[in-house]
Formats: sequence, structure tokens, C-alpha cells
Amino acid sequence: MVVANNMFEQAVTSSKNICHNDQPSLKQIVTNCKRRAIGTNGGFGFKAMMEEHEIALLDSVILAHWACATYKGVKKKTKNKLLSERKFVFFMQITLLTVNRRNTNE
Repeated sequence: MVVANNMFEQAVTSSKNICHNDQPSLKQIVTNCKRRAIGTNGGFGFKAMMEEHEIALLDSVILAHWACATYKGVKKKTKNKLLSERKFVFFMQITLLTVNRRNTNE
């Protein structure tokens, strides 16, 4: 969460375009929050300045931004990995056949 908070704050304060659909609840949370310390290494999060406001909406926006910024896509399986997976499946099939034969012979 510390990394996500830092990435989001940098994105908002830099020249990157971060926008939303003008949701009043999100606007109210963002304009009424402040930093709070997390740990002793300079990590931070956000907290509402007034107790009646809930910060969870901002947290979900921050995590969504982090997920989109760090997503690298699905890796394709290499030929060797696919071959080893097939060998494993074949081994499991042979093992199951052997167990089934033992059970039927008893």
C-alpha cells in the first residue's frame, strides 16, 4: 500500500493526467484528506481530516491506479515450460492408472 500511495501521489503531482468522472464523493474525500505515516521508513497513507468521512473510496482509486501502472500482461509459456507441464501431466496420468489397477486387483 505504501508503494501504491507513493505512485499515486507522484502521478497526481506530476504532469501525468489523472482524472475522474467528477464524482462528488471522490472529490470530497480527496479534498478533505491528509497524509498519515506508515512505518518508520518514510511510508505514508492517507486519512480523512474529519471523522465522518470514509477514506476507503480513495484507497480503492489508489489501488486501481497502482494495478494499472504495474500490470505487465500475461506471459506466454515457453516451449520448455509447456513440455515440462505435459511431462508432469503424463506422469500424473500414469500414477493414477497404476493406483487404479492396484485398487481393482485387490
